[in-house]
Amino acid sequence: MDHPTSDLSDLSEFQIREAALDLRAVTRTTPLLRCDDEAFGSRFVVKAENMQVSGSFAARSAYTALLRLPPAKRRDGVICHSTGGNWARAVAWAALYFDVHATVVIPWHLTNCKDALAKLGAHIVTYDPRTHNGARMARDLRVQRGLTSVEPGGMDAIYGAGTAAWEMLQAMPSLAAIVVPIGTGSLAAGTVIAASTHRPHPVPVFGVEPVSADATSRSLNAQRLLPITPPSDLATVLDCPPARNALTINRRLLQAVVTADTRTIHQAMGWLHTHYLTVAGPAGAVALAGAVLHDHDLPPGLIGVICTGANGGFPPAHRAPTNHACLSPA
Repeated sequence: MDHPTSDLSDLSEFQIREAALDLRAVTRTTPLLRCDDEAFGSRFVVKAENMQVSGSFAARSAYTALLRLPPAKRRDGVICHSTGGNWARAVAWAALYFDVHATVVIPWHLTNCKDALAKLGAHIVTYDPRTHNGARMARDLRVQRGLTSVEPGGMDAIYGAGTAAWEMLQAMPSLAAIVVPIGTGSLAAGTVIAASTHRPHPVPVFGVEPVSADATSRSLNAQRLLPITPPSDLATVLDCPPARNALTINRRLLQAVVTADTRTIHQAMGWLHTHYLTVAGPAGAVALAGAVLHDHDLPPGLIGVICTGANGGFPPAHRAPTNHACLSPA
């Protein structure tokens, strides 16, 4: 059962490891990609979650959240709100796996996402983000239809998200740091749980937000949850307020949050294609953009970078390319 957290004393690698065992049969152990170009920066190792089932790391969170719901609540059907599409696709995929009905509330302009959601059997509700509040629409529909809300900020979803970093650290235990993108902050929260309990020593985690979607940076500085500001089109997929559980965890355990500008995020999408031979959307590329921009602030040694998804880029790849340095099996 999922409960909010205000006490961090019970957070441990156990919850992450348990989620990883649950996910073993249904998700992929995504590859670690290493760039051999010294001029670019060979110390960045990319965890290619854009090759994950459903196209992003969010499959880990959604499956874990649905698995740990009471069966009766699952049978009633689930609902979620998603600004960029990754969470909607992940929930629809997990719901199909459990043979339950999923309703997803998404902005009207996510046309590519709609096709994928329809194939997964989800009921799609669209809205115009300029005039309507998608999260409020999802809450209203949940009450009207007796559905169960599945959101990325729940603790079970956070533990599921943390399995990406846990896998990375199992394969490369000597990483000097991990860099992750931040939307709701749930991936960062799961990552810091896995990294802070890593042995033989904890691994620092740095979060990256687009300059135009920096709700977590502002909330951490203000020490309270702040609303989002209207983002650029590029940052729409990360246009979501911080989840309360994630903000609580990240405030205590995250090393720092930095930002990346639109130009560098665009460049990072190209770098991932050119240097790592993989395809990512803006949210998937923002961590690499931040790692390159703030390389001088990172500790010496190999740096793990989580590429979260392909949504908003080219269609997601489902197999690791063969002409690059692949450090772990797909």
